[in-house]
This record gives sequence, C-alpha cells and structure tokens, in this order.
Amino acid sequence: MIQRKIQEAESEYKEVYLDHILVDAEYHSRGQCKQEIINRYEAVYRMELEEDISPSQMPPLEVALINDVLVLFDGFHRYEALRKIGKRSADVCIHFGRDYRELPYLGAKGNLLHGLPMSTRDVRNIVFRAYVRSKSNRIGKCYKSYREIAKDFSNLYVHNTFRKWMKEDFPSVFEAMSSEDGGEIKFEPLDPDKGHLEAGQDALEHLTNRYASIKSAECKAELLMSAKATLRRLLDGAPPNYKQYEEDEF
Repeated sequence: MIQRKIQEAESEYKEVYLDHILVDAEYHSRGQCKQEIINRYEAVYRMELEEDISPSQMPPLEVALINDVLVLFDGFHRYEALRKIGKRSADVCIHFGRDYRELPYLGAKGNLLHGLPMSTRDVRNIVFRAYVRSKSNRIGKCYKSYREIAKDFSNLYVHNTFRKWMKEDFPSVFEAMSSEDGGEIKFEPLDPDKGHLEAGQDALEHLTNRYASIKSAECKAELLMSAKATLRRLLDGAPPNYKQYEEDEF
C-alpha cells in the first residue's frame, strides 16, 4: 500500500485514473487555465496517440497524497488536455508528506523558469503567500534570509522585492524576521473540510443542472445510474480512489 511507502520515499511514479485525482482551482498556482495552452498540449497528446508514442514525452502530472486523496498541484493544463482527447489514465508523480497550504508554491516552482510565464500578481498573491503560510521561508525554527527566499524563487525578483511583499502581506512575520529572537508566528489552523464541502455541494448542483439539460430519456437514465452507483459507494464507505488503482489494469 502507498501509506507504507511514505517513509521510504518522498515521491513515486504511478499510472492512475484521471477520475481518481482531486482537481481544485484553489491549489492552482496560476489561478486559472488558459485555453490556448490546453489546445497546444492537446495537439501534442493527439500526435503521440496517433503515432503510438509511449511513454509520453510530456511531463507527468504532479499530485500530493493528502488525507488519502490524490490532489493535483501541477499539470492543470495537461490534465484538461488529456481529458479532451478521451484519456482515462495518466502517469503521475505522487508526493508524500505535503499539506494543502503549500500546494500552490510547489506547483509554481517548476513554472517559474519554464512553461507559461506567471504574472507578478499571481506570484505574489498565490505563490508567495502559499510559500509563507506553509513555512517554506523557514529552516527548522530559523527564518531564511530574503536572499535565500529569492533563490527559492529562482532569483526572478531581487531580494528586496520579497522584503517589501513580506512587510505588506505578512507584517507579523516581517517583524519576527527583523528581530533577533525570530519569534514563532502561528497562522490560523488550516481546515479544508469546509471548502471541500462547498465544492461538493456545488458539484451536486451542477449535476442537477446537467441532468435537467439532457433531452434524451436514454441519456438521462444513464446519468441517473451513474449517480446512484456513486451514492452507493459513498453510503458503503468507499475507500479513497487512490487505493483502487493499484488493482486496476491499464
């Protein structure tokens, strides 16, 4: 089982069903996907499919195993492109020992030097804030210098930029970094349950609207059967999706 491997490695590669991955824009370092990028990746995947190129030359999706759920944090454009060409599964790199708070920063690390350029606004409002809230600006109980923080961001901005952002966005952290004792800064505990609850309720409402939009009685019946099957799995205490894929055959 994956859980027993957590202490053996920080990450591992697997092939998993796309439906077994939690995809939430809240953990997207860019905030939203761009259709032109999805279209570009879709063309690459279709070419590989037509020419029977395997394994894919595209990077694997990056997911974190949190609370027994695989959560996507890097590869949102690739994920959407894979869905568009009808792929049911994909290679992923599973990261262990992470939490929700740091996912936007982890997803942005590779994109800071390659891929679709990120705006300064996204770097500051999404990535930098995730970086500080996840305490990635610390080594143990000691704070990193602003030059070290700039290095974590591939030196795309001078260290004084991060000093300015810290002072304006995290004044208590800024004061602690400026003091000699470097006191402990406590952020409000992260509780993603409410966010998942609201997202689930939105998904159910979306399902209801989709069902109402279908004109074919046959299609309505098929969707209803799928909904009933999902409900049965929930009522039966279905295990997290990631525990199923090890027995799947691709």
